[in-house]
Amino acid sequence: MKCPKCHNDSPPDTKFCSNCGTQLIPLRETTKEEPLSLTETLQTPVLELAIGSTFAERYVIIEELGRGGMGNVYKALDKELGEKVALKLLKPEIAADERMIERFRNELKYARKITHKNVCRMYDLNKEKRTPFITMEYVSGEDLKSSMRRMGPLSVAKTVYIAKQVCEGLAEAHQLGVVHRDLKPQNIMIDKQGYAHIMDFGIARSTKAKGVTTSGMMIGTPDYMSPEQVEGKEVDQRADIYAMGVILYEMVTGTTPFHGETAVSIALAHTREKPRDPREINSQIPYELSRMILKCMEKNRDYRYQKIEELYRELDNLEKTVPTTDRVIHISKPSTAKTLVKRPKLKKVLIPVFVVLALIIIGVAALRFTPLSEMIGGATGPPAQAKVGDYLKQANQSWTEKKYPEAHAQFRKALEVDPDNLDAQFGLANCLKEQGRLDEAISEYEKTIALNEKDPRSYSQLGLIYEAKQDMAKALDSYKKYLEFAPPGPEFNVVSEKVKDIEARLRPEAAKPKDEIVAKKQEQREAKPQPEEKKKPTPSPEEKRQADVSAILDRGISAFNNEDYDGCINRMQEVLKLDARNTSAQYFLAEARKKMSEQAKEQEVETRLRLGQNAYQRGDYQESIKQADEVLKLAPGNASALSLLDRARKRQEEKNTEQQIRDGLSRAQQAFRGDNFEECIAQANRVLSLDQENAQAKEYLNLANEKIAESQINALVNHYVQSVNSGTLLNFYENSCASQCYQDVKKDAELMTNFFSNLQSSASNVLVRFKDSDQAEVSFSNTISGTNKAGVRQDVIKGVYKWDLRKQGDSWKIIGIEYTPRG
Repeated sequence: MKCPKCHNDSPPDTKFCSNCGTQLIPLRETTKEEPLSLTETLQTPVLELAIGSTFAERYVIIEELGRGGMGNVYKALDKELGEKVALKLLKPEIAADERMIERFRNELKYARKITHKNVCRMYDLNKEKRTPFITMEYVSGEDLKSSMRRMGPLSVAKTVYIAKQVCEGLAEAHQLGVVHRDLKPQNIMIDKQGYAHIMDFGIARSTKAKGVTTSGMMIGTPDYMSPEQVEGKEVDQRADIYAMGVILYEMVTGTTPFHGETAVSIALAHTREKPRDPREINSQIPYELSRMILKCMEKNRDYRYQKIEELYRELDNLEKTVPTTDRVIHISKPSTAKTLVKRPKLKKVLIPVFVVLALIIIGVAALRFTPLSEMIGGATGPPAQAKVGDYLKQANQSWTEKKYPEAHAQFRKALEVDPDNLDAQFGLANCLKEQGRLDEAISEYEKTIALNEKDPRSYSQLGLIYEAKQDMAKALDSYKKYLEFAPPGPEFNVVSEKVKDIEARLRPEAAKPKDEIVAKKQEQREAKPQPEEKKKPTPSPEEKRQADVSAILDRGISAFNNEDYDGCINRMQEVLKLDARNTSAQYFLAEARKKMSEQAKEQEVETRLRLGQNAYQRGDYQESIKQADEVLKLAPGNASALSLLDRARKRQEEKNTEQQIRDGLSRAQQAFRGDNFEECIAQANRVLSLDQENAQAKEYLNLANEKIAESQINALVNHYVQSVNSGTLLNFYENSCASQCYQDVKKDAELMTNFFSNLQSSASNVLVRFKDSDQAEVSFSNTISGTNKAGVRQDVIKGVYKWDLRKQGDSWKIIGIEYTPRG
């Protein structure tokens, strides 16, 4: 049998891999519905991704990060998001096991809930053709195991500094009910700034979930497994605390507490052996830290820290007593095979020396003129880019909820950290525009353009603002700049039409020659006003119509910008009655109707979401599912509806399962009371298929099996009596006894049947006692009388028989007979 983790070949009857200790699931344990196809696994080659290739039409492969028991891990660029991600391809033998894929899918739901700076985010589980893959946050750096191999045991300051960060990440997960279950140094990444990130919540599990993994399955890495994990018991957050103790042990001593020739022997040591005091290996370890480590590693989890926060508080108190100047782990650059060894020239040697001297001078100056508080603040604060990311995330959330002042404040904070951040600058301008602060918004959009003049977004927004301010010339210029840089698409086409419309409106004045306009203005200044010239000429019907169209159109655009879409529709309809071909009126009429439709849809979405949430709260999960489905018809991909649908379906399934369990137990009870033990067993097994730990179902199953077995054993005793009476005792023993037992009683039975005739037997006081499910004993009083050779009737046997029985298949075999005579 091949190990799914390390691929070591083990004998078919082995339960655990002899190399790594992973539990092996034989083929016979798979269900008929979910067969594990070894042929399919062998026919599926391990997928190797070339550097620079595109996977799943989305991920550009940058480099291979490593290979593990689950599969290969690559650094990739997500083209849709423009971000680097870690992409893990699952191995074919894992991909072929649908139960394992379903477990990953279920457990990823819990891992994705964790959003913390010290936890590497898990994104999604997808499948490209026949290859499942997991995407997760990419962290640049090296794992803690590699750091320890490179540096040896860590100082107390470094150990406490890293451990506190890991505790913070675990605390967030534990508060959400998620346990890592495979915490180890290989799953703790240290980035270039020295910050720790817990990785690979791949086998994480919610403490509230049931039935996600097989009961009794040993999950984890032997060097760091808690005793309860080794024994296949249910685990909680205290298993992570145990693993944290082992990691602390390794950080300060350079070795794990238990060793063995195989993974199984190491795992068993966690349940049996007491770890050495870390101070026996490293005398520099403070007593308090040693005490914390050993408390984390208590065999009985009730004696460990019950919450990770307790360990964090003690580490924090310890940190105040040790120097922290060397607490950050510095990541070294890996060497490459292409590096050539050359004899250094004098010039190349002197240049680094001068650079170092310059840095020392700068450092001394910084120490002299930089306040201590600023130095400490800079050393302990999170990376600037991490702050910007947090601010932008909060700002976008507030923007989505239309909380523009809050979004404005968060965008402003991001710009204070990174003044050249284009997204923050553009978001700030949008917030001002939505609050009606148009002049301020214009200034901020111009700053956005200064950061990237080829970004078309700011030009389109400026065009809308200038239209609202009735400055059509500037609106036209902004829209033209948008068309210069924007890609083709629906919005590009709309802006093109707007440009044509504005140009048409400005054309009468623009078409006049410049000299004519100047001459006309000069003539107006020189001419003496005459009484009759004060009267303006009566406009023609066409001029009046054009003026009305322009005025109504302007009012309609203003209504649109103020989100008065009903008023905009009425104005544009008036314009089209006067000028049916007016493209601006047609555009704004369509947009206003679209906005009203969107508002109506948003209102319906909000209403149905509220109804669905209310139904969920009162336990009407079917109604909740119905409302969530209706929302998704209106707004596919709506996150709130997807979340509600997922939760409601899960609760409805749990509710259905609970009802099926109650019905099954009720039917099992009725069948048992009616002596229909076969039906009782069938119902109990149905319940156990839904809840394998159900105590009532197990009890009914055991009682019914015992009743059936008792009936079979009583029938065996009756068969014995009938065999004596019919003269077929030897046949009975031959068919009902194990071979050795038959040889033991054969001679006595032959003697009895040869010396006596007309044998008559009776049995009474039959008592059955079960040792376990397949071993029992029965005792009964037995009297056998017969006629001897002289023709005298006498008792041949009178006493108590005790048979030892063993179940073979569906029948019971006699494996031992004891006889106690009575006077």
